[in-house]
Amino acid sequence: MISETYTSGDRTIAQILHLQPLGGPNSTSHLLEQSIAYFCPACGEIWGRITLSTATYWQCLERPCQTHGDGSLVERNIWASHNPSYYLTRDLMEYEILL
Repeated sequence: MISETYTSGDRTIAQILHLQPLGGPNSTSHLLEQSIAYFCPACGEIWGRITLSTATYWQCLERPCQTHGDGSLVERNIWASHNPSYYLTRDLMEYEILL
């Protein structure tokens, strides 16, 4: 089982538990090795994280926070672009809608 935890600042937005391996026939195994930290280029804060339980390292991506941009956790989410079965939980959808 693999878990993904979405956080913004100190607030946990959602946790997704995957009972089956992530990805489909087009996925690559290196995606399961990295968690993501979002870095705001305007204020320098690490404002959001997507923590993957199987990760062995972190990738820092440039993405404006809510104050300096849209603060979205999913627009550039690596799973959304590589996993055809990707979905958003209700908590994560509510967070994105209220931005």
